[in-house]
Amino acid sequence: MKSTEIVGRLASVTTCGPASAGVEPLEQFSELLSIKELCDPQWPGDAAVLNVACGKFFTRWLTLPPFIATAILSASFLTLQADELIRRDSDDPHSLLWRDKPVDLELPAATHKAEWINKKTSQNEKSETFNHAGGDKSVVAQEDFDDLALCVVRQAPPAELTAFFTPPEQYRSDLGNFRSPLVFPDGTRVQKPAEWQRRREEILSTWHRLMGPWPALIERPRVEVVKTTRRESISQLQLRIEIALGGELVDALLLIPGGEASARKRPAVLVVYYDAETGVGLGAPFRDYGWQLAKRGFVALSIGKPNAQIDITNTNKPRTEPYLGPIAKPVRVQPLSALAYAAANAHSVLAQRPEVDPNRIGIVGHSFGGKWAMFASCLYDKFACAVWSDPGIVFDERDRRKQNPNGSVNYWDVWYLGFELGAPADPLNAGPFRQLPTEGQPRTGAYKALVEGGHDLVELHALMAPRPFLVSGGTADLPERWPALNYTIAVNKLLGYDHRVAMTTRDGHTPNEAANEQVYRFFEWWLTDRD
Repeated sequence: MKSTEIVGRLASVTTCGPASAGVEPLEQFSELLSIKELCDPQWPGDAAVLNVACGKFFTRWLTLPPFIATAILSASFLTLQADELIRRDSDDPHSLLWRDKPVDLELPAATHKAEWINKKTSQNEKSETFNHAGGDKSVVAQEDFDDLALCVVRQAPPAELTAFFTPPEQYRSDLGNFRSPLVFPDGTRVQKPAEWQRRREEILSTWHRLMGPWPALIERPRVEVVKTTRRESISQLQLRIEIALGGELVDALLLIPGGEASARKRPAVLVVYYDAETGVGLGAPFRDYGWQLAKRGFVALSIGKPNAQIDITNTNKPRTEPYLGPIAKPVRVQPLSALAYAAANAHSVLAQRPEVDPNRIGIVGHSFGGKWAMFASCLYDKFACAVWSDPGIVFDERDRRKQNPNGSVNYWDVWYLGFELGAPADPLNAGPFRQLPTEGQPRTGAYKALVEGGHDLVELHALMAPRPFLVSGGTADLPERWPALNYTIAVNKLLGYDHRVAMTTRDGHTPNEAANEQVYRFFEWWLTDRD
C-alpha cells in the first residue's frame, strides 16, 4: 500500500493500484486514521466510496468521482489531508476547511500533476504540474473551499518520447552476461528498497576505492567573471571556476536566458566536452547543447577539460592534450573519475546561482563528454537527470572500428581508467590510443581491477535510480546495449518507478538534429516546471 506521511492531525489515504485490491488499515497511523471500507466502483462509470475515521474527531464517507476512481485504477493515488483542523462548520460538523493552507505530501521523484477537486460539484478547482526531486512537497489549494480532495498523478513522458523508454521486443527479456547490481557479493539478492540502499552504497564505495577516492567536494567554489557578452537575448559570461581536483580554476561559459536577472528560478544543464566553447555553439556542429537549451529557457554551464583554455578567436583549435590530473603531481584518482569530481563541483556553481533551481540541474555530454557525463551523474546523485550521447555504456573489448572509425569503447586508455595511480601526471607523454586488450595490450589501472573483478558499467547505471537518464546512441551504443539497461529498469521497478531509462538511436557517431531534439525534449520533460 502506498501512502503519504501524516504531517498534521487529519488525513485519509487510498491505495495505489486497482481499487479492487482493497485497503488495509494503516497500523502506524492507528491513532489518527483508520480506513473502514472501500466500495469499489464498477469500472469505468461509477464512483468509489471510502469510509474514513480520523481519530476521534469525526467519521466521514468520501465519494470519489469516476475520473478520480479511474486515476486510482491507473496507479495514481488520492490524498485528502489537512495540517490542522481549522474549524467545524455549524451546519455540517463533518466538513473541513483549508483556507489556503498548504498540504504536505511525501512524494517520490517524478513529474506530478495535482488536481484539487470540489467533491460537492466534482469540479476541478485548481491544477498544478510540478517536478519533484523526492521527499516532502507542499501544495496549496485556493481558499474558502470546504470540501476538497487532492488527486496526484505521476506524469508519463510526452508522446514523442514514450517509445524510447521501452526496449525493443527482442531485448525486453535479455539481460546479457552482466552481473546484476541487485546481487550482493555473497550471492544474496536485493528484495526490498531498503536493501537496495545498502547495495547502492556498496557499489559506490567499491568504484571509488578502485578508481581512487575523491577528496572533499568544494563547498562554495570560487567564481571569477572574465567577460560578459550578449548573444541574441542570452547573456554569456566567461568564467573561471574552482572545480578541479587540485582546486585549479577552470575556464567555463555560462548562458543565462533573458539577461542575468529573472523573476523565477530556472532549470539548468551542465554541458561537458573537450572544451567549453563547443557546448555554447562556438565549435563543432550538433554539440551545442548549452546554446540550444538556453534558447529554451535553461541556464547552461559549459566546461571543458580542466587544462583546456577558452580561445574564442580560434574555436576550431583541436584540444588533444589529455587531462590526467594536476600536472606533475602524483595521480591519486583515475582521470575519468577526476573529471566527474570537477562536474560535481560545477553542479555546486550552478546550484548557488540566484537564477537556478538547485533541484533541477541535469548534465549532458557527447562521446568523451558522454563518458564524463555518465560517470558524473552516476557518482554524484544531485544531478536530477542525465543524457549520455554515444559514450559506450559498457566495457566492450571488441574491435568496433568498422562501426566507429574514431575508435572503440576505450575505457582502458590512461586518460580514462587505465592510469597506474601514483605516477605523475604528464599529459605531454601520455601516449596515443592504446591497442585493444584483445590485440595484446595489457589492461592497466582501475580498468584492469574492474574488468578482472567482474564489474561493468551496469553497476554505475544502477546508481542513477530513480533519477532518469537518456542514452542518445550512435555507433558506440547500438540497440544491442538494451540488455545492459534492463538492469537499471529492474532497479527502478524494485523502487516503484517506471519511465526512468530511455535510449534513442541514430546513424553515425556524430549527433544530428533529430537526435538532439530528443535530448532537448527529455530535459524539458523532466526539468521544466510546467505549471
